[in-house]
Amino acid sequence: MTQGIYGIHNTVSDKWYVGQSVNIEGRFRQHLYTIRGKGNATNLHLSAAGKKYGEAAFEYLVLEIVEDATILTEREEFWIHTKRNSSSGVYNMKVSADSCWGFKHSLETRSRMSAAKLGRPLSLETRVKLSVAHKGKKLSPAHCAALRGRKMSSANWNALQRANKGHTVSLETRAKISAAQTPAMRKRIAAVGRAARIFSPSDVEKIWRLRNLGCSYKKISTIMGCSAMTIWRILNKKTYSSISFEGSYNG
Repeated sequence: MTQGIYGIHNTVSDKWYVGQSVNIEGRFRQHLYTIRGKGNATNLHLSAAGKKYGEAAFEYLVLEIVEDATILTEREEFWIHTKRNSSSGVYNMKVSADSCWGFKHSLETRSRMSAAKLGRPLSLETRVKLSVAHKGKKLSPAHCAALRGRKMSSANWNALQRANKGHTVSLETRAKISAAQTPAMRKRIAAVGRAARIFSPSDVEKIWRLRNLGCSYKKISTIMGCSAMTIWRILNKKTYSSISFEGSYNG
């Protein structure tokens, strides 16, 4: 096995791929496999060149034998810069051998990555790790300022409604929410009547009429002395569904 820096040279375009390995011969076999269009490519540019020019266009060379494995990255970077400046360029996508700085995925690649993750549920192990990582973390003033006054789009709001439809909060979760509320929070909730607000049939009818006149949830909640969520629940027949009203609700 040869340890050091290797180069894959496209003899047609005069472009190079430079890499490091503790087993250069084995690494050459892996690259040849992907250049033939098999397996998962480690370098998309090199793989695309393989499809375009064919495997016969490439030669595989040992550029430097490196005895000390700790300086492999340093020597790889030297050869990347050398080939970048002395030929038609390199297939290496990174600016330097040990850094992803300067590398950007294309818009098409970012779209594919986003589509692949969309709707994929996180495992319990991943959720636990995320919870531990964020526990006790405080948002920066700049982050808080960016979130303040931010409004959720109608699409996100509807998605949350669908996701939470029929969901029942467990007793354990209710206890946690209650324990998290400070005395000041409880006082504010009680002040606007959110904890025990009871509506009469005429109140419910008034809410429907206000909504049909174009009033927002927030405005109706201010008039009725309750939360905007309570208004939403009434208008979507989550509560007080037994009280009928002849008018129509326009959403």
